[in-house]
Amino acid sequence: MKKEGRDTRPADREVIELRRSLAQQILTITGKAGEHPTPIPGLSLYNRATPTPCYRASYEPGLSVFVQGRKRIILGGTEYLCGGSSFLLSSIDVPAQSQIIEASEKTPLLCMFLTLDLAAVREVLSRDDVPEAKAFSHRQGLAVGKQRLVY
Repeated sequence: MKKEGRDTRPADREVIELRRSLAQQILTITGKAGEHPTPIPGLSLYNRATPTPCYRASYEPGLSVFVQGRKRIILGGTEYLCGGSSFLLSSIDVPAQSQIIEASEKTPLLCMFLTLDLAAVREVLSRDDVPEAKAFSHRQGLAVGKQRLVY
């Protein structure tokens, strides 16, 4: 992510402000470090205030949206770096190694996690109006992507 400054484009400034606003909302809701289920079924908010050593983790099918902080996930020798402008998609239950690498009391790792209802995903993917996806040789069950602002 670009550093905020005079040469930052208006669209970049808007994304920075949206991310700050979302981080503040998550901090207000969570209040303290930990996992915080929400009234929305399948949606949890995470607030982690300290880096961690590498630990074993299991990722269930879901979508994690990282708002602030950084996390490293290692699966099958592949390293995935997740930070304030990325998301992690897990399509199956997978064991992995996980490590929070950037978090503090002042700037905690903040993340939203939405559990995927696989029956609903299969139903959507079976529709004729869904374009066929490209085949990928890298099939580990996890994918990391960058968040983009869509107008």
